[in-house]
Amino acid sequence: ECHPEAAFWAMNERTPLAEPKKLRNRLHAAGLEKRRALLIRHGFSESFLDEARFHRSQAGSDDILDACACAWTAARIFRGEAISFPTDVPVDAKGLRMAIFA
Repeated sequence: ECHPEAAFWAMNERTPLAEPKKLRNRLHAAGLEKRRALLIRHGFSESFLDEARFHRSQAGSDDILDACACAWTAARIFRGEAISFPTDVPVDAKGLRMAIFA
């Protein structure tokens, strides 16, 4: 499992982002731009992020950035680079890992 804010934390050299993506229940431009810049720094093209637009009823701009952050984490899991919370990952009765990855 992944959480986008954990992914952005990992992209930001394991430092929490100072800018929220939402402020008073509204999208916060500075926070969105910081997350977009992190995605670009970690391999997403500007053109892809510019063109990844959906009708607001389908997905907001913050949802697109979050989905990209989770895709980034999925690639890190595949390559064995992801950080897990907790570090010593427990498994359930079916052998599934029970952790958040970034």
